[in-house]
Amino acid sequence: MPALVLRYLFRAVLANGQVVRQTPKDVCPTDPKRTAFWDLCWKDNNGNGVPSDTGLLMCRLDIVTFELKAVNGQTPSKYLVDLRDGHFEFDNTRIDAIDDKPLLKPFALPLMLVYFRRRREHMNAVSGAVIGSECEYHFGWKDPKRGSQTLILT
Repeated sequence: MPALVLRYLFRAVLANGQVVRQTPKDVCPTDPKRTAFWDLCWKDNNGNGVPSDTGLLMCRLDIVTFELKAVNGQTPSKYLVDLRDGHFEFDNTRIDAIDDKPLLKPFALPLMLVYFRRRREHMNAVSGAVIGSECEYHFGWKDPKRGSQTLILT
């Protein structure tokens, strides 16, 4: 599979003020065999990622804000979710609805970050050659009462 060219890079601010940034190389500074997202994952006492009931890795509970910033000048260029109250922003403007549909409000706190990429490869059925690919970026929050709101960037 060809390397994924990232269209958005993340930046997370933790409760202690530390900032975790993804670079275009997408390498974790604390474990170079992993992606940059590894530093945002909840780990057990042995340093292993903790999966949720859906099988996705759970995120740390000390993430305050999480943003995705476009690499190549798309508009809007920055998307943010604030995990203190669950609101979203596009280019520093708070949004409460998309296409006239109101965004959900959390049922309870604390909110946990939801973030994953879904990649699709398109192949020629005869030759098996990859003829195209696309990647969706899913981000948002999940609350302790199983409420959630995610947005998808394509």
